[in-house]
Amino acid sequence: WGLITIWTIDDPESQITVVDERTLSFSFEEPRPIFDVQVAGQYGAWIPSPTAAAENSTGEDDVGTAYLQANPVGTGPYLLGALEPGQDATFVRNEAFDLGWSGAEFDTVITKSVPLSATRKQLLEAGEADIVLALEPEDVVALRDTPAFSVTSAPTFTVQFFAFATDGVLADPKARQGLAHAFDHDGYIEQVVQGVGDKPVSVFPSLVQGVGSESHLLPFDLDLANALLAEGGVPEGSELTLAYYTGFGDVEAQLYQAWLASCGITLILQELSFPAFLDAYFGDAPAEERPDIFYFSWWPSVNHPYNFAWSLFSADSLPAFG
Repeated sequence: WGLITIWTIDDPESQITVVDERTLSFSFEEPRPIFDVQVAGQYGAWIPSPTAAAENSTGEDDVGTAYLQANPVGTGPYLLGALEPGQDATFVRNEAFDLGWSGAEFDTVITKSVPLSATRKQLLEAGEADIVLALEPEDVVALRDTPAFSVTSAPTFTVQFFAFATDGVLADPKARQGLAHAFDHDGYIEQVVQGVGDKPVSVFPSLVQGVGSESHLLPFDLDLANALLAEGGVPEGSELTLAYYTGFGDVEAQLYQAWLASCGITLILQELSFPAFLDAYFGDAPAEERPDIFYFSWWPSVNHPYNFAWSLFSADSLPAFG
């Protein structure tokens, strides 16, 4: 999977040659100036063990998938000791780790899946967790002001966005432009994110190489939004539907609902399970059978604008609604 999609290798059998035990040779028909970035990216080195796959295959068309999902084979510092899918995983030190052990490392690392930010914060405060990730802004602010904890907040490559359908009610670009003018980025950052997040300057994450500092975001202007929506065939009194998945996007959806209400637009909110959300987002249902707007997020596989642009804007990658 990593070789085919992230490294963009069409025919591994002919394009990859084993030179010796520690050397592979790659061949391409055209220049690949970002190949080193692709290989070094966080998704770039997922090379499975053919031995483990063959030894645990259940048939001609199987590559040991079921076994490898519960028994990953790797050469890192820790091995999987126990796994409860969707709940927790226990990692134990790998005595055969190439770089060795100094004696100061943890022998066991336990990760737990705790969906609610408030619960994660409580576990940290009670001493039942040592590290927590991805808290809600108010929880980050509360812990940041508590001497017992160290809070790290840094920009990431993730962008949260509303995806507008390009068919159905929103087929006219003016309607979608009007919707873009109806979101108050500055108010959102100040009041909801409480300064923990930052505002991108374009559709690209600000950290992506080549992205400048000049902002290309459309300004918050409800009067202009109202006019463009009307010109685009979405006059006052119209209804639109916005989908988000459980645990992500409820506050943003409610804010957007309030701002569009000022334009005379009723925004109907649909909270879906994550699988149902993905089915709707990447499905091919006609416009009248799916939401008009989706709240989602994305980040590039590697630090290059082409990778991010292809994922979100290429005809080969886009959901059916455009």
